Amino acid sequence: MMNGLPLDALRALVSEIRHDVVVVKNPDIWGSLERGGDWDLVALDPELVAGRIRRALGTPESEIRRSYVWSLNYSWGHLDLLPRVEWRGLVLVSAERAFEGASEAAKDSLMVARPAHQVMAACVYAVLAHGGYKERYEALWAEAWTTDADELRRLLSKAFGTLDVGPTTTSGDLVSRRSELQRGLLATGVRHRPWDALRGLTRFAVAEARTRGVRQTST
Repeated sequence: MMNGLPLDALRALVSEIRHDVVVVKNPDIWGSLERGGDWDLVALDPELVAGRIRRALGTPESEIRRSYVWSLNYSWGHLDLLPRVEWRGLVLVSAERAFEGASEAAKDSLMVARPAHQVMAACVYAVLAHGGYKERYEALWAEAWTTDADELRRLLSKAFGTLDVGPTTTSGDLVSRRSELQRGLLATGVRHRPWDALRGLTRFAVAEARTRGVRQTST
């Protein structure tokens, strides 16, 4: 183990799941763990991947399953499996889209989402859910507008409708428009994809109610 990380087991895991997941944040997966971070992995079959994680790394200290993430937590870090990139059941990037645009896995690594998809996970989702994103993602935002602008515009338009943002938009600009973005995502989803939006919102509400029930039972 190095810095508390079970590197041999992690490398074996990476080899086993390299075609089953896409990294949607922090593509330097080894550097992320060494910094005390995590892996954010979109998976077409989270159940399958979770089973492989347990076989390779042992039983997690805890697991948290919600509608939008399945976290397997170890003493040295945690691995997050995402069925898609979404906020409260409203999809920002589908798993299928993430896989279609991902780069091939390098040696000792995993497939990595294209820059526009990373922005939706690291910046847009973070503003919607948490009210901001880390300063280091400013460079990712600028990169996506330079190298992947068409896909980023497509995703933003599909999610929010008309949205006046671009390469010079700062995290502060997005944070100041958080409520507008939340309302726009909901309105656009209901207007253009009503059944998908309803299914997603219901899935989120039911899963959150179940999670609250488990917490109350355990206290």
